[in-house]
Amino acid sequence: MKTIQFIFILLFLYSCSDKQEKDTTKDIRKSIITLSKIDSLKTDDDVQNFIRESNSSYDEFELKRIQDFDRDDKSDSITKIIANKLRITKSYYKADFDYNGYTDLLVIGDNKDCLSFKPCSFNSMVIMNFGNDSLKYVNIVKDMRTSIVPIIEKRKDETILVINTPDQISWRNEKFKDGSVDNLIYRNGNFIEYNSKVVQHNIERIEYSTGPCFGPCPIFSLSLTNNGKSEFLPEAFNFDDESYDENTEGKFMCNLEEKKWNELTDLINYLDFTNLEKYYAVNWTDAQSCTLKITYDNGKIKEIRDYGRRGTYGLKQLYHQLFELRFNQNWKR
Repeated sequence: MKTIQFIFILLFLYSCSDKQEKDTTKDIRKSIITLSKIDSLKTDDDVQNFIRESNSSYDEFELKRIQDFDRDDKSDSITKIIANKLRITKSYYKADFDYNGYTDLLVIGDNKDCLSFKPCSFNSMVIMNFGNDSLKYVNIVKDMRTSIVPIIEKRKDETILVINTPDQISWRNEKFKDGSVDNLIYRNGNFIEYNSKVVQHNIERIEYSTGPCFGPCPIFSLSLTNNGKSEFLPEAFNFDDESYDENTEGKFMCNLEEKKWNELTDLINYLDFTNLEKYYAVNWTDAQSCTLKITYDNGKIKEIRDYGRRGTYGLKQLYHQLFELRFNQNWKR
């Protein structure tokens, strides 16, 4: 009898200890908010003026509710229905997306960056707050000028940014692209698709190449390996907008930093790359294309061709990191 009582006592103590540990973890995950300029913004005018003053690229930005957009875009009417259904009736919202203790700012509006006699821009972004007036503007509209409905959701210990994109309707009232719902998390320096069950693959080689576009788009190829030995073949417009050379811009080699390789493979695995589509394309012309080839798990290959370089939010971030490698490694000609 005493033995049974002793076992019950042990189980009770363990239960209390486990609950306390979970509560403590939950409290840490919530983070203690450190007040900053964003916390003092109380009105639409406050937010609009803050955006215009903090970033010269948005000096004409007009804060706007989704319900107040009046464009010729046929999809906007669907966007408004979605916004009303989800009760997204404000032009800005606040949250701490990366749990660094500083309040971030989600905004919707018109940056007037579309050349037309009629209003045609739709902009939505998150201003990430890193304290000490350190801000990062993150565009969350994947396809140019496409209206979206962003909503912030809490799931367990994560803050998820849900992007609702309506069916895309042409001027002929024909649907040319299905609507979508993307669940995003701030990770690897940007908002990418949330993955609750990451499968770890052994990445052996990453190959990436870009094609031409209408204008001076950087044309190059990269070949990166898990032993560090890497190759960079710049063809045109990598070092200067006028640097086109029929004989290419040279050939460069380096031992890729282990930290950079780990960052790339961590992101690739998080993107669930084996289940991504083999081909993506935007619905406009003269865009730059790219090809991503990943060799993994003893010679398996996944190849993705992407016309427009914006197949998914996560792929856009991966392409960005690959573009940056041209200049942040010790390449030798």
